[in-house]
Amino acid sequence: MNSNQSKAARPHLEFLSVRALLSSLVLFGGSANAAEVVQQFRQPESRDATGKLLVEESVVSIINCNGPGENGGQFYIYQYVNRPGVRAIRPPDWSQPIGGRDFAAFEEAVGAACAPASAPGGPTPGAPTPAGCWKFSGTWSDNIFGTMQLVQIGESASGTYTGTTSPGAINGKVTGQAFDGTWVSREGTSGTVHLELRGDGSTYEGEASTTGWGNKVSGKCVGPPPAG
Repeated sequence: MNSNQSKAARPHLEFLSVRALLSSLVLFGGSANAAEVVQQFRQPESRDATGKLLVEESVVSIINCNGPGENGGQFYIYQYVNRPGVRAIRPPDWSQPIGGRDFAAFEEAVGAACAPASAPGGPTPGAPTPAGCWKFSGTWSDNIFGTMQLVQIGESASGTYTGTTSPGAINGKVTGQAFDGTWVSREGTSGTVHLELRGDGSTYEGEASTTGWGNKVSGKCVGPPPAG
């Protein structure tokens, strides 16, 4: 890995304008139920060095279902740009779309997300950072791993990183605000990594190492995690 990652290999996540945030309350189907869009991002497409699609381009809306008759949960709505389909996710169940499928329209996905059965435990535990990460789930800009996308489910987190000429995979265990795991590059080099979230969870610090090599690691949340 090389910390001087090329800009071409570094996907970013664009914050949409205030007008594109759908303003305050968005009403669906003329009913009394209202879902509040609290954050919205545009997530670019991401591919690995071989051209394999890793993340589909989408507009990601974070909504609060706090209207009358709604479940009080918080959901991520992924509206795909290059194909039909809208996916609703309740953190931390990133691999389990609400309803087990993609919906045809944004309003339909939000309606399914805000239904009482979608959040039987009440409000969603935790809260996203300003850039859309949820605990270690998110898209991170890292001084060593380049762009790293992690998904945390329970006490486990895994994902991929771009590196420079050596992309790879990373996985491990989360204990509180700390992540301990291993990384493996496409060429087969491997090592360990320790990360600790700081402040509101928007950044982390730690270290990565392999035989004969060690380095300080720092990262910043730049967007939500991929869905599914």
